[in-house]
Amino acid sequence: MLSKASKYWILILLVVPILGASLGLGKVTDPRPLVGPNGWTQNGQFPPLKDVPSPLQVPDSMSKSADFVMWRTWTPNGALKGTIESPPFRAPTYIAVPFARGGNHGYPGSDELFLLCQSTGRKFLVGSLQTFNEWSIAYAKLPDDFCPSNVTLVGVSNAATPDSYLSVATPFEVSRAVFFANNGFGVKQILVFATMLVFFSIFLASHIITSRICEGIDAFGSGMIGIGFVGMIVFTAAAINPVLARVTSVAIVGASIWLCAWGFAGADLSDVWRKHRVSLLLWLSAAMCLTSLVLAMDNGGGRWAPNSMFAPLSWSTDNENPIIFAQALAHSYGPMLAEPWYLDDRTPLLTVLLIIPQTLFIEPIAELVGSDFVYNADAIVAIAILAMWVPIVAWFATKIAVRRLPFFVGLVLLSPFALFNTVYAWGKIIGGGYILLAVGLMLSVPDDAKKARVNLSLIPSSLAFSYLAHSGNAIAALAFLIVFLPVLRLRDWRILAAGTGVALIAMTPWQVWTMFVQPHGNALTRYQLANDTGFDHRSRSVLKSMIETLRSIGWRGWLEKKRMSFHTLGDLPGNVEYYRPVDNRTAGWAGNQRANDFLVIVRTIGIPMLGVLMALVTSIRTKSDPMVVRLIGCGFLGIFAMTILIIQPAIVHHMAYGSVILLAVAGAMYLADRPSNWPIALYVVYMVYFVAIWIVDPILRVDHLHFVPLVFSALWAIVAVWMIVGERFDLVHADHRLLWQHPSQMRSTAAVRPAKNLD
Repeated sequence: MLSKASKYWILILLVVPILGASLGLGKVTDPRPLVGPNGWTQNGQFPPLKDVPSPLQVPDSMSKSADFVMWRTWTPNGALKGTIESPPFRAPTYIAVPFARGGNHGYPGSDELFLLCQSTGRKFLVGSLQTFNEWSIAYAKLPDDFCPSNVTLVGVSNAATPDSYLSVATPFEVSRAVFFANNGFGVKQILVFATMLVFFSIFLASHIITSRICEGIDAFGSGMIGIGFVGMIVFTAAAINPVLARVTSVAIVGASIWLCAWGFAGADLSDVWRKHRVSLLLWLSAAMCLTSLVLAMDNGGGRWAPNSMFAPLSWSTDNENPIIFAQALAHSYGPMLAEPWYLDDRTPLLTVLLIIPQTLFIEPIAELVGSDFVYNADAIVAIAILAMWVPIVAWFATKIAVRRLPFFVGLVLLSPFALFNTVYAWGKIIGGGYILLAVGLMLSVPDDAKKARVNLSLIPSSLAFSYLAHSGNAIAALAFLIVFLPVLRLRDWRILAAGTGVALIAMTPWQVWTMFVQPHGNALTRYQLANDTGFDHRSRSVLKSMIETLRSIGWRGWLEKKRMSFHTLGDLPGNVEYYRPVDNRTAGWAGNQRANDFLVIVRTIGIPMLGVLMALVTSIRTKSDPMVVRLIGCGFLGIFAMTILIIQPAIVHHMAYGSVILLAVAGAMYLADRPSNWPIALYVVYMVYFVAIWIVDPILRVDHLHFVPLVFSALWAIVAVWMIVGERFDLVHADHRLLWQHPSQMRSTAAVRPAKNLD
């Protein structure tokens, strides 16, 4: 049940973005250039640039202005040192500055971009985030007392490293509405909420459809599988015609809303919502909390905002490709490239799910406020979609029996791994969530409920979508099959075969695309197996590249790489040195810890890793929880297989995220089942570290901190914690420890625990 207090708090917090958006209401006017093309002064080398950015980086209303000029210090041989300064101009209230920056935020000697008050010498930072190879626009509201005289725009390229180039373009005055849409709080939070309503509708409509086909189907499992199928339907439509993709998105959402209205009117969905609303509202809470946190930490705006949040920890351009591809796939831009990447260098699930809110909400607003809003809003909405793994964890908690369920949920959801990978726009953590969904579906099939065994048919689709979210999860899926298939009975194979057929249908459009529409999307696979992206020789066999690489390093070289990889897996002190883009040897201690938390398996999931090690020791000495042991075996098998297979170092980023999540879940289950309170005390200490390193330190280093979204983020975090600790999950809790009488046999427990509070 959901308490009245929770309902009121959620309602209030959903009204706040509407009030925030109302502050930005007003007339949208065309950007006005603040300076002309002449009168710019430079020292050193800051040459002009002729190539006009794409409309999704800088709107045509800016780039096609007769006064628009660009300057850039990059050359094929590296960055140049120099300073560029604009002619003086009167500072407007709302300003937009196109820029690009190769260097990362937070390093000594970083490039600078700022407004300089000529009379007082006061500076206003414009943008310090790394945009890699793209232009971005920093939207800012200047303080009323910033400068009583004219200001100039100043760019300083220190060329501290070869990739630390700086690009600067003509500054513009923009209207209040344009500023609040791009850099405000209310509009984007309304977008997030609208996106959540859309996916809730798809979730519930999917259950209505599947329950009519298969009686006894798990409502949550069918809903999450339905979201994946909707994504692949949109992809199929896009592969046929981009217009069809947009039409299909609108039609699916319209049909889903109609089905939900029909389902609630007939009470079909009332029980489903009552049972799963806490899990779904945790998804909403996580989405609103994390997107608000990103909006609060302003290092220059744009879709690259999450890349600079945890500086000097960052990553390369391919992590943001789903945002580029979502727009390209829905509009057939060029050869479907985010130069030099192909669409099928990554699997498509996040990309195609982004097309839905992009079509319904984002592009109509972009027609008013500027085309670059598409990328900016996509980056925020992507966080909301990625957070779909959060309700899977909460749902999984209803399938297990541990002493402290709130503690279990908190252990899994609060870690560097969870935070970083939910705000970064890559689909990896969705894939991990689908792996966990498959495990939960294994726990939904007791013998004494014959109809419920139809839930096994969802497992192949769950594994398929884990792969379609990120191809590395193919290894995690294989490990799952090896570990969990022995518990099935012979009669289950017919159900699994039918489910496999459905999963193959979901996979078919992607396989057709990779084989016939755009073959040779193998850059990431080649990079992992042969240390060569192969952008200039895609048609060459990956196997040949792999063999050549192995021959070049020899067996001794290969063994040394494997030794270092396994050392990195357990590198708790962070002794292994890494450099950009994940630099753990900077001058800042906190930044180094973030880099190590990102790199090292035993650090990234935090305290649950201690539970994994303790569970292994316990399993050797005494009989332990078979579910925990299987999850640990599944996680370690996937990580071991990936480490042996790839030529790259065994850091978290290169692992199958399904394997990492299963380790986190296993360790959390073990610790949450301890009768002693020492795991909770240890976790509280760890949370102090986590908040200090991953929240407080980045906030202290930010260029401009926006107070309202920061408070809003904290309030949603409180709501999430309150629901985890104080709300009631209406699903029964079966004791998973009684599910296996023998490794080759699954049986149900006769003692089913009644519904109870999570605590």
